[in-house]
Amino acid sequence: MLFDQPWALAGLLGALLVLWLGRRLGRPSTQYTGAFALWRTEDRTTAEGAHKNRIPPARWALAAALALASVSMARPHATDGVPRPTLRLCIDGSPSMHLPMPDGRSRLEAALERAQRELGDLAGGLEHQIDPTLGEMPDEPGVLWITDRCPDPMPVHAGVSASGGSAVPGPIAAGSGERILWTGRHEGVTTLSEDWVEDRSLQLASDLPACVVALARLWAQERGLTLEDRGGPRLVVRRAPADGAPFGTQVRGEGWNLKATVVGHATGRSCSSALGPDGERTLVGVAPGVLEVAFDAPGNPDGDPAAFALTWAGWLDEALPLPMGVVPLGERRSAGESCWHAPRDARAVQTSRGARFEPWLAAAAALAAALALALSMNGRPL
Repeated sequence: MLFDQPWALAGLLGALLVLWLGRRLGRPSTQYTGAFALWRTEDRTTAEGAHKNRIPPARWALAAALALASVSMARPHATDGVPRPTLRLCIDGSPSMHLPMPDGRSRLEAALERAQRELGDLAGGLEHQIDPTLGEMPDEPGVLWITDRCPDPMPVHAGVSASGGSAVPGPIAAGSGERILWTGRHEGVTTLSEDWVEDRSLQLASDLPACVVALARLWAQERGLTLEDRGGPRLVVRRAPADGAPFGTQVRGEGWNLKATVVGHATGRSCSSALGPDGERTLVGVAPGVLEVAFDAPGNPDGDPAAFALTWAGWLDEALPLPMGVVPLGERRSAGESCWHAPRDARAVQTSRGARFEPWLAAAAALAAALALALSMNGRPL
């Protein structure tokens, strides 16, 4: 059994205090027997003192009510299955993680192997939770960053397994039948003309809000993308699957807002979110090659149309993946030496929740309190 709020168990001391006071208040007062008449009533006084030294039933009921209420407030629940330690792996999603090391492994493979080697026997008993990360990684206990560059400064709570890696020359940009290659020197680049076809297609779902479709079409025209689906589009803009009860909200950006009805929960990095009756929902989610929209909007946005277009163009640019084989110059540069920083609380135990007991304990506490009140009203002292 586990407790969500174990501090509430301190209330058990209150129940013990009630019983202790009952013993103290029920003791007979000290009598000095200086007269023969008092000795004649010795038997009667002793019997009355023994009776007074007993804790009244009403006080027992009151102590039970306090104890049950304290345990109920601690929110106990059963655990299903055997507890297992977990370690959440936050994997760097940048393109550099797939660059090759001198031994042929990718930086991602090298970082994972370093983590397994450092954890040793603990790695076999851990339940790994993979979390691909495109933005800032969380600095939390029980978290291990899988990356290529050692962070500076190191996280306080999370661990780090960084692969390091030397510079990797190769394409850093492409377009119009040409690719720009980095030679590996500081600023050395060369242009290579090739007969290669880049997939420049965009797929727009038919159930998107009209204002989003219109802007995405203009954006695709400016970026040279075609609205075709041949061999798998380079970018997909789609509706998020329905999830939860719909609710009305305002999709907001800098200088604009759009009245909408939330109908799902978008995946990927959250660009816009709203708080609904069942928690926070991501309204616009961005991942490489995918932009998801989780709302319906029959009208046009209020505010500055240029600000609306600028915001959505930025989200579309973020979702648009680089051409095959192209890695930005900053990602191709040397990642330095490998490093390892052990995570705090790697053995943090997480268990699945079973049955909860606080409703039954609260009901029992109420019954005990009612019993104490009834006994006291019937002339039985607390």
